[in-house]
Amino acid sequence: MRRILLTTSFLLLPLIVAALSTSCGGSKSSNQAHSSAAVRSTYQSFWQAYMKPDPEKTCSLLTTRGRRIFLAKIQSSGMGFENGAPKTCSDGVKAVHKLLTTLSISPRLTIRKVSVNGDRATISWSTRSSASRGTGTTRLVYQGGRWLIDEDGTG
Repeated sequence: MRRILLTTSFLLLPLIVAALSTSCGGSKSSNQAHSSAAVRSTYQSFWQAYMKPDPEKTCSLLTTRGRRIFLAKIQSSGMGFENGAPKTCSDGVKAVHKLLTTLSISPRLTIRKVSVNGDRATISWSTRSSASRGTGTTRLVYQGGRWLIDEDGTG
């Protein structure tokens, strides 16, 4: 059971991790906003919001599609939740964070590679904790003047 919970937790982490945006338009040039540094910053900020947790900030950095994918992964994970599977992104972030806390899992993130192609970006990452390791790829899109997580997949 613990192995299933750990695996599921790591499946959900990259989706949460990639979404925060520091490129909110305004004074940044298009080249700066579309740089790998901007994408990396978004992902790192997202990770911080997720691990804090700050569910509202975390979910605001997901596209509509990204929120649907996140919830679907939680709902199909088989993880046992006190009040059933979460029905909102915010509740999902809280539930996964509670699980990580209960299991004393505090994963560290390493961003391995960032690729930007116009309004799309991909981040390859890895996580490591005392309990396990995980790798994955997260896709972001540039919408409304900022990077948002759109699709997540583990490696």
